Amino acid sequence: MKSNKLILILSTLVSVVSVGCSPEDNLVKYSYHSAIQGRKEFDIKDEFFYEDSMFAYLDETCFSYDLAKMAALAVDSSKNNRLEGKVVTKTEEGNIFTQLGFENTKYITLNANDYEEDKTDLTAFYISNKKFNYDGEKYQVFSVAVVGSRGPIDFVSNFDIGIDNSNYILNEGSHKEWVNRDNHKGYDVTSNRVSKKIDEYLGQYQNKDYKTIMYLCGHSRGGAISNILGKEFTDRNIKTFSYAIAAPACVSFERNNDYKNLFVISNKNDLVPYLPPQDYGFQTYGITYEFAMEDYADTWNTMCPDYEYEHSNVDAVKTFLTDVFKNRVYSYTIPSEFEDCESRAFETEAEANVEHQKFVDLYKEGTLEHVHTKVGPVTKNEDDEYEFSLTSSPAFLFDLVNSILLGKGNIVSIIIDALPFLNRYLPDFIDFAIDFIEIDLMPKILMSHLCSGYLILIKAMEDNDLAKWKIN
Repeated sequence: MKSNKLILILSTLVSVVSVGCSPEDNLVKYSYHSAIQGRKEFDIKDEFFYEDSMFAYLDETCFSYDLAKMAALAVDSSKNNRLEGKVVTKTEEGNIFTQLGFENTKYITLNANDYEEDKTDLTAFYISNKKFNYDGEKYQVFSVAVVGSRGPIDFVSNFDIGIDNSNYILNEGSHKEWVNRDNHKGYDVTSNRVSKKIDEYLGQYQNKDYKTIMYLCGHSRGGAISNILGKEFTDRNIKTFSYAIAAPACVSFERNNDYKNLFVISNKNDLVPYLPPQDYGFQTYGITYEFAMEDYADTWNTMCPDYEYEHSNVDAVKTFLTDVFKNRVYSYTIPSEFEDCESRAFETEAEANVEHQKFVDLYKEGTLEHVHTKVGPVTKNEDDEYEFSLTSSPAFLFDLVNSILLGKGNIVSIIIDALPFLNRYLPDFIDFAIDFIEIDLMPKILMSHLCSGYLILIKAMEDNDLAKWKIN
């Protein structure tokens, strides 16, 4: 890693000499406005080195603090970032690459109406391009910045991990765009759709007389999508720079060293990079730099002197998820035996049959349509009552959240419909909810997860030269 860093430094110096300027001439100052729910608003100010030719002379396998900062700025869809001395003329061109002189900037949103199935596997991203000459060669760099979760629809896709078995396919559909069935289904489908949109853009703007370079970045959900895209464009033998910020685990594969150009930056105090739980077998492509912001709180307090850093202890959330969902196969497995489940008993068989049919219909077309549940047959028990049992896989909880997010009914009616299946999970959930509320976890999770927090973490990495520590 030291040799790579030396190459990075030397190549930067060579470039500076070749264009006849000092590094200070290429320092771009930025201001990033951030606000955390119910908490104080604050501004982060810093700078990064930028020139077009850096995409040509930098080794994509060498971590660049400057490109990492650009990534954390570029993926923000709220247009809170501003570069000093740059002018933004259109709302949709608020992305920093337009401010850096990139052209043909588009903010592309995937539309559910364009797809027959998997209508929640959507996202939005910025894309632009720029041509430049360096050392006698012509280059064209394409920047792609995938934003994080924008609302309920995106969260549904985040929860839709998927598993390639008949039960999941029966409930959810054929998933024609789920190319790699080992990957997280929501992220895999979405990345494939984004890839097609990128190809359409390349078809319109790519100049074959120029060498193509890709710069991919994303935050949170967008980080997972951009990480998958990074592998794809690397496999196409295109020089690819990839920086994923706070990316959740999204792919299932045997880790290797084939993708040293794909970087993931994770904050140990942030929950998202550790979802789904480790036992699901997911990870990310490339090299992960993983540090705890709490260890570098002095950097936060220097950059945000009016807002002291409070780190989140996400252990309670991790424990709950591990206890309930365990692993991918278990999450989508409905118990063959009706153990630890809810039973409904009635004095007459007719009454039992009526109620039984209500539940059968409810999970076919009601508020909890297509959930991973099982309604047992009506039988006579030892007390001469007629009863039937109800059970589900842990994925039922995903379905419950999704039904609420998608507005399939009012929240009260959905929860009432779901109550028979919730008993199995209530003890773990209650313990988790108490911990969550007692430690005021949500604002702290946001503080650790938002782009603003990662800009400060990257600054801490730079100040302490943490990139020399390759994690995996």
